[in-house]
Amino acid sequence: MTTIAHEPTRPRAVNREKATENVFEVRRLTGFTWQQLAEMLNVDRRTIHNWAQGGTIRDASRGHIAETLAVLRFADRGLAEENVKAMAERSPEFGMTPLEAIKARQYSIARQCLSAGPGRPQLTLPQEMSDPASWIGEFRPMMMHEGADGSESLEPLPEEPKPASRRRKIIRRG
Repeated sequence: MTTIAHEPTRPRAVNREKATENVFEVRRLTGFTWQQLAEMLNVDRRTIHNWAQGGTIRDASRGHIAETLAVLRFADRGLAEENVKAMAERSPEFGMTPLEAIKARQYSIARQCLSAGPGRPQLTLPQEMSDPASWIGEFRPMMMHEGADGSESLEPLPEEPKPASRRRKIIRRG
């Protein structure tokens, strides 16, 4: 059996111009609700919804989202729950949590409180699957359940089954 290798990824640069995508990634990394995300970014929940649907985002907010995402990518622990747990730990050195530092736009303090995380695992394909040409083959429908047709083997169907019609026949009496 072939296993898929996991290689941690390192943070990549944040594109400020893709602010809507950045909002979704911040949410994915934290697992926050829209309300929690709005509180972290110091905006109203409706504003977050507007941004998520492609609404206009001011330059200052774009910067705040990008910097927040950069901190989260740097400190990513691999799971949203672990990221949130790390963001809630109070730093004795700074007297605040990384979440409080992000809210106050003190990103360097947030980074120092969090330290670098291992990042997300990146799936790599096994050697035999890495060549897309090996994926090409003839489609042959197969019986999915042994004994479904009374036999003990899986055999090709004569042709692909057609879906049943959903249209009812109307019988007119008359």
